[in-house]
Amino acid sequence: HVRVHLVSDQGNTSESGFTVGPAARTTVRLSDLLAGKALSALVTSDTPVVAERTQIFAAGGAGLTTAVGATGTQTSGYIDPGHLPAKTQAHLTLFNPSNTAAHVHLSLINTRGAATSTSTITLAADRRTTIDLSAAFGTANLGLRFTSDTGIVAEKVAYFGQFNQSKVGGSNLFATAAPSAGQVFPGGTTARNATDTLGLYNPATTAVKAAITVLYGAGRSTLRTVTIPAGGRVSVKVRDLGVPSGSSSVIVEGVDG
Repeated sequence: HVRVHLVSDQGNTSESGFTVGPAARTTVRLSDLLAGKALSALVTSDTPVVAERTQIFAAGGAGLTTAVGATGTQTSGYIDPGHLPAKTQAHLTLFNPSNTAAHVHLSLINTRGAATSTSTITLAADRRTTIDLSAAFGTANLGLRFTSDTGIVAEKVAYFGQFNQSKVGGSNLFATAAPSAGQVFPGGTTARNATDTLGLYNPATTAVKAAITVLYGAGRSTLRTVTIPAGGRVSVKVRDLGVPSGSSSVIVEGVDG
C-alpha cells in the first residue's frame, strides 16, 4: 500500500494512494496528479518497494531521463559540476520532506572545485526550491556542497541539445553523502569521438592521490595516478590515459585511503 506525496515549487501538494500486488509493478503518471509543475515526490509504503522516476520531454518524447529515488535524506552532500554541452539548462533542486524547517548552507563550486557563491536558505517543512544555474550564473557547469541542520534531498537536473528543434537530452544526479576510497564505472566509451570524463573532487584539507585503472579490450588494462589538491577538483579524460578508442570500464581508488 503505497502513498505518493507530491510538492511543487509553489507549495502545491497532492496525496494519492495505490495498491501494488506481490511481485508486481504499477505506473503512476504524475502529471495526472499535479499537472504543469516542477515537483518532488515522497513515496512511502507499508512493504518495501523500489520507486523509479522516468521523465519524458520535448516534442514527441525526444528526451528522457530515469532515476531510482533516494532512500533517505542528507545533512551534507556534494554534487559534481559536470562537463555539460554549451547552452545547457541546468537546475539544482532541494526538497525538505521533514516536518521541521531546514536551514541550508549552499556553496556553489566550479570545475576546479573552488567556491564561486555561498548562501544560506531556509527551506520550510514539506517544501522544495529550484536554483536555475544557467539563468542565474550563466553556466551549467557548477556543482554544490551543502550542509543542513535538517535532512534534505538534493539533485541536479540538466537539459541540453537543439531546443528549437525539440532534439533535447537530459541528465540527473543526486547528491553524494560522503567521499569514498573506491568507485567502479562499468560502462563508458570513447568510440566515434565520444567524450568520457572523470571528475575527481577532494574535500579534504590535504592533497590526495587517486589511482585510475582502465580496463579495455580482451583483458587489457592501464593504470594512472593523479594528484587532487586540497579542496580541489580535477578532470581526467579517459582518452588521455593511453587507451585506444572504444568501450572501457574504470576503477577509481584512493591511494593511502
